[in-house]
Amino acid sequence: MRRDLILIGGSAGGLDALLLTLRDLPPDFRAAILVALHIPADGSENLPKVVQHQCALPVVFASDGDPIVQGQVAIAPPDYHLVVSDGVLRTLRSAREHRHRPAIDPLFRSGAESHGARVIALVLSGAGSDGTAGMVAIRKQGGYLLVQDPEDARFPVMPQSVLDTVAVDAYLPASQIARHLQHLINESVSSPEGTPVPPSNTPERPASFLETSIERTSEGKPSIFSCPDCGAYSGRSVTAG
Repeated sequence: MRRDLILIGGSAGGLDALLLTLRDLPPDFRAAILVALHIPADGSENLPKVVQHQCALPVVFASDGDPIVQGQVAIAPPDYHLVVSDGVLRTLRSAREHRHRPAIDPLFRSGAESHGARVIALVLSGAGSDGTAGMVAIRKQGGYLLVQDPEDARFPVMPQSVLDTVAVDAYLPASQIARHLQHLINESVSSPEGTPVPPSNTPERPASFLETSIERTSEGKPSIFSCPDCGAYSGRSVTAG
């Protein structure tokens, strides 16, 4: 089993960090990428196009019922939560979380339940604590936790909230995250003992899948250890109390 689902959350300053992350991923990247950014209900309909300019992978707004496709970036549309359910993407107008819709925690919780240890979760720049509870859920299922280094983030509160709450696997400047992701998706992993392994039903992106669709809308101090392959640092948090 390998890691084939990357979940990314960000808020203030998160778009810039996302662009830095995605720009260095190769066009044959073998994982699906789902993104929840705190954008207003009347947020830009051109967001996928903006991201596409910096990314070799196809970038779309997620639509309800879409498959999870390797080699594609699917972004939560404005005013909808993005979740994974029964092997497909769902866009929901359920209650706001952390005063946001889309919020990060619903995406992370659903990914933990559906894909377990196959998940890589990444929290980028932002204020508040959205994403922290979702990271805890992913940790319990054996997923890999990654945060933007708070010292590199324009708004460090969100990644620091994760570091203060749960032991993460690595923290990095945004400019170094892509290299680390490429290393991670080629590793073999196993689920924690007693945790069922979800089936690998994520389809590969067809070779002809080149065009971008942009109209498909329907809230610890790190300790340092270096990865010998990609130079990443692991972070370990200390929970108060």
